[in-house]
Amino acid sequence: MADKSVMLTADGLKKLQEKLNYLKGERRKEVAERLKAAIALGDLSENSEYDDAKNEFDRRYGGKELPHKFKFGFTGCHNNCLKAEENDLGVKRGVLPKWEAASGMYCGVCEAVCPEKAIRVDKEKKALAFDQESCVYCGKCIKSCPTDAWTGENGFVISFGGLYGNRIAIGRHFLPIVFDEAKVYEIVDVTLKFFEENAKPSERFANCLDRVGWDVFEKRVEEVL
Repeated sequence: MADKSVMLTADGLKKLQEKLNYLKGERRKEVAERLKAAIALGDLSENSEYDDAKNEFDRRYGGKELPHKFKFGFTGCHNNCLKAEENDLGVKRGVLPKWEAASGMYCGVCEAVCPEKAIRVDKEKKALAFDQESCVYCGKCIKSCPTDAWTGENGFVISFGGLYGNRIAIGRHFLPIVFDEAKVYEIVDVTLKFFEENAKPSERFANCLDRVGWDVFEKRVEEVL
């Protein structure tokens, strides 16, 4: 049997010990903080719900005859780049924030991290304004709040008409966040029905929408809500 022993110098031992101390100390704290943030945003336990939704999509729509291929994109985290929006229909996890004034300290951190500037904090007057229509449901305000004054309700954020190939198009968002999974399937059913009725053979969904009219499609989908 080959000798697998390793020669270790005093300097090498010192470096290994320093790395071990880092992993057991500072690095462990970093990971703990990331896990705490992920749990607050629902990125761990709630992901099983999104796995279930993906499986249900496959059961309902896998192999369905359509004028051309139709791609679904899923992501369990709203901040996961554009993976969902690159597909004909994308579904990603989102969270609708709720402000609990009694717990807030009006420090302004939530305003600073909001990517859409949907939050305005007046530190002197101890006042906060939240523009829900501008919210993209990313949950950064919840993650950053030092007093847990921001809470939220998890839901589904749906995009339509994405493409990633010879033509690149980012899926559009025009619906509010959807909390009922059954409602998501109703939206998908209407979307696929629209595609069946309006698409030409070998025409991708985004091109169909551009030709027929996004306003026509949006009206059809909004009737479901």
